[in-house]
This record gives sequence, C-alpha cells and structure tokens, in this order.
Amino acid sequence: MTFVNSQGANLEVFLPRKSLFIMSDESRYSWMHAIRLEDVTNRRVSITIRELSESFKKENEIMSNQILDTAKKFI
Repeated sequence: MTFVNSQGANLEVFLPRKSLFIMSDESRYSWMHAIRLEDVTNRRVSITIRELSESFKKENEIMSNQILDTAKKFI
C-alpha cells in the first residue's frame, strides 16, 4: 500500500496475504492511500467499514438515513 501526504512524502507499506490493515488518526486523515495496480497479482478483496459522525448525521439527516438504510441491506 502506498501512502502520500500533502508535503509529497511517500511511504510504502507491505501488506501480507490475508492481512488486516486498520487506518485511524493521522494515517486516515492526513495521508492519501492506494494499492498500485502493479502490486496486485491475484484476486484482491477489500472491505471498508465506516461510521457516520454525529455532526454529519445531524446536518444531513435525510442523506444519513438513506445511507444507513442502504447499509442495512448488506448486513
């Protein structure tokens, strides 16, 4: 996985097969991330779990309800 920050710093992180990688804090908010096409050699499965912040839910009530209703269909 490749990380790039706003100053242009680049960081490569090796993700072994069947690994779990959790991003939070600075790695989630201050760095862009990607898996380069040339690093994918076989089928790849990615599961992303997100939470809606309370401020987002309050300011976007209709959209929040639509997102949560859609998400419930996949659980």
